[in-house]
Amino acid sequence: MLDRVEKKQPIPWYKTLDNYYYRPEWELYDLKMDPQEMSNMAAKKDSAAILKDLQEKLLTWQNQTADPWICGNSAVLQDKGDYKNNPQCLPLYNTPVQLTRFQYS
Repeated sequence: MLDRVEKKQPIPWYKTLDNYYYRPEWELYDLKMDPQEMSNMAAKKDSAAILKDLQEKLLTWQNQTADPWICGNSAVLQDKGDYKNNPQCLPLYNTPVQLTRFQYS
């Protein structure tokens, strides 16, 4: 993508980099009705069951694949060295973080 920006080529992307970097933790779009991803449905009550189901599927896949991003955007998985037998999600910025997603096995 950055190559295309430098070459001033079009990018088939509807979001700015600022929107991308500072996006909400969870996004859910109806791509048939909203192909440009303008209306995030993740916080809407009528989407709660779908979002929960997808979050559970994601967590299952992350555990099955030992995904290093399993801790989410506020922590990093430590599973080597002192943490080899007791993997943990540690905060990125040396501040306490409440972690609920980690189930690494």
